[in-house]
Amino acid sequence: MGSWCEYKRPFTLKVALIAVFAAFFYAILWLPGIPAIGIPGLKIQWTASMASVIAMLLGPGLAPIAVLIGSVLKTLYPLTPFGIPFMFCPVLNAICVSLMLRARSFYLAYLVPQLYFITMLVLTYLTPVFYGYLYPYYVVGLADVIAATALVLPAYLLSRGVFTTTSLKTAIGLFLVMFIGTEADIVLGDFAFCLPIVHRTLFGIPTEAARMAFLAKPLYIAIEHVLRALLAYLVAIPLLSIVRKSSRLRYVFGL
Repeated sequence: MGSWCEYKRPFTLKVALIAVFAAFFYAILWLPGIPAIGIPGLKIQWTASMASVIAMLLGPGLAPIAVLIGSVLKTLYPLTPFGIPFMFCPVLNAICVSLMLRARSFYLAYLVPQLYFITMLVLTYLTPVFYGYLYPYYVVGLADVIAATALVLPAYLLSRGVFTTTSLKTAIGLFLVMFIGTEADIVLGDFAFCLPIVHRTLFGIPTEAARMAFLAKPLYIAIEHVLRALLAYLVAIPLLSIVRKSSRLRYVFGL
């Protein structure tokens, strides 16, 4: 398994990997969503899914940089002010997934993602959109994030050995990590949207309407996020199989 520093690979290889995957992620951001069969109007977006896959392959040293470059380029060219508050969402996805799958330290692989989710959940819950301290039942709008927060430890434990063995345990662990990566992206976006300067000033949406957007369709939202995780999982499984069989690819990706 790759280490945090990944010092064995030459610097030029790392730069090349960052450039290739940044360009790949930038291209992915332009793809239309995949229609979900049986759910009218729902499209599975590629962004969170591919950020998780890149994180799995590149690890915590390179993946966040590649995803950040691709996300910034997409936001700034052409300039889309509505995307600026959400520019770093896929980066947090890449950080959480790469740490959970590739970091050797328990503190990096488990505690960092866990603390991130707890912090973002509390901050979002206290924004004017939720006012959790006044209306505790509004927490239903964050049900998917709460689920992801609770699943960080099981996902970490089940995904141990995912790069070396094929088993039901590691398969379940990988899917859970992909779900957590999707939610790491989503929770930062939720927090940004819940800030008055974003939903009210930038988007022109009243706070009450923003609240209803979270509370009206919690099941619909949860299904969308699970499908994003499933897309990442279905892409990751064959890639893992290929990488496991090739010593050259394991070297390239620092495994």
